[in-house]
Amino acid sequence: MFNYAMFHRLLTPACIVLLVLPYVSACSLRPVRVVQERQFQIMCAQIRPEMIRRSLLDAQGNYLSSPLFTLTSKKHYGDTLFQHLSPAFRYSADNPMAAPKTFAESAASRREVHIRDYGFTLKQGLDTVDLNLIAQSDWEGNGQKEWLLSCKVTSGGAPVSRTYYLALPDLEAEGTLAARTLAVFDCVAYDCTLHVPQAGKSTYAPESPVIESMPGQRTITSPPAKAPAPPAARAHAPSIPKKRSP
Repeated sequence: MFNYAMFHRLLTPACIVLLVLPYVSACSLRPVRVVQERQFQIMCAQIRPEMIRRSLLDAQGNYLSSPLFTLTSKKHYGDTLFQHLSPAFRYSADNPMAAPKTFAESAASRREVHIRDYGFTLKQGLDTVDLNLIAQSDWEGNGQKEWLLSCKVTSGGAPVSRTYYLALPDLEAEGTLAARTLAVFDCVAYDCTLHVPQAGKSTYAPESPVIESMPGQRTITSPPAKAPAPPAARAHAPSIPKKRSP
């Protein structure tokens, strides 16, 4: 008997799973193992042009769901990402202030962290960081499956958000996990822009590192970008006004 309820649930507004094999072969889509359906729908909506270019979606927004990619145990993934994922993708390598090695190092207290099966939410001052494990697929088309993640940073004081879409080769690797940026979706209110790095260069401004600390825990200072000029040279250097952050 045909299950209409199940069929209707599969036909989501953002992405429709291809169920008929002849259409799949014609589209030549790369299989996707979806971990969080809602987060995948958001990803399809926000970076659809890039997903079409990567053959994860067709022009109509369809994707090929694959049951071949399997998770082992789901319960530790959120904590693994919090403890071992590097937030370096958020910052410029030229920033003189050292970024924390992991998201766990950037948190003042575990009370500011909510860990889920497939991600976590972290409060950093007025900002909220929401990280999700979304899917697994062959993004590069080289036969290597990668984990696809999103990291959304929302400002509590303004209608501003940024969502990083990331690729991670191995969740079980030893040491710090380093993700690479696939795309960035910036929004100011309802005005949104999609950035896709080209040849390692980005078209968006990187964030500044944030390391929270408890009172009396430690003093955090930013090292100078370069050595100070000698007194004689400094006296003749022109005075340049510095732009202050709001």
